[in-house]
Amino acid sequence: MLAIQPDRDAWIQETSTIIRNKLPERAEEILDDTLYLFKSDISLQSTGDRGLRGLFVQTLFSNAGLLGFFTSVRKTMERRALFTCEEGEIGNAFHEIRPGDMVCLFAGSCLPLVVRPTVEGCFDDYRLVGPAYVHACMNGGLLDDDESLLDEFLIV
Repeated sequence: MLAIQPDRDAWIQETSTIIRNKLPERAEEILDDTLYLFKSDISLQSTGDRGLRGLFVQTLFSNAGLLGFFTSVRKTMERRALFTCEEGEIGNAFHEIRPGDMVCLFAGSCLPLVVRPTVEGCFDDYRLVGPAYVHACMNGGLLDDDESLLDEFLIV
């Protein structure tokens, strides 16, 4: 079980990782130039200004010569949000996620699922928010064989 926090800066980290993986020899130059532009324009740093952040990411991929790749990623991430787990893992889920939601690995499921307590502060009943992608959790990656570590959840 991982508590999650939607993270407005996770997209910079995720995008930077993609650029480093796709163009390792040019990545730092591209990232330095684009991040300089981002940091010099205070309006790009405002919370909730998704249009400007999207423009920043599009500029980054365009500078890297990966605009086609950016378009594919943008379509994949439509109506999804990046988040950071307490342990530092970055993931994505439907944009309805909120602080305090949890990513859970259910026995028999190959996907992590986001759940939300039905009453804030009460951890008895949960509502299913939807599937998530957290690389370390995929296909049971963090599941322990010790069944005594399993918790029971009531999804309502």
